[in-house]
Amino acid sequence: MGVPALDLDRCVDVAAVEDIPEGEGRCYEIDGQAVAVFRDDGVFYAVSDTCTHEEHSLSVGVVWDHTVECPKHVARFDLVTGEVLSLPATVSVESYALEVRDGRISVAPPTYGRWRPCPECGTSAVER
Repeated sequence: MGVPALDLDRCVDVAAVEDIPEGEGRCYEIDGQAVAVFRDDGVFYAVSDTCTHEEHSLSVGVVWDHTVECPKHVARFDLVTGEVLSLPATVSVESYALEVRDGRISVAPPTYGRWRPCPECGTSAVER
């Protein structure tokens, strides 16, 4: 079982690869929602930009080891699953499917599905 291809007709082109430096994030509006796109170890991730603790922007947070730390109160979130990893936040953020093709980053809109690791093989898969 491989990773399903995204329907790029439904995805939103948000940035060129070079627009997001290593270890940083940027915020984009997709379907009226703030979505943060991060680059960590050469891999791109997309999660809700809003910390669930006090609604601070995660795109300006500290990125390391496939996580982002909210700059306001240091709550930490997994960039793959959106899972909350540390207090004071207790609610996870949404994670979104994305694809990098021809130097461009396209993110699936929030209505497309939640991006989660496949329980069988550990690769990413879209849950609908």
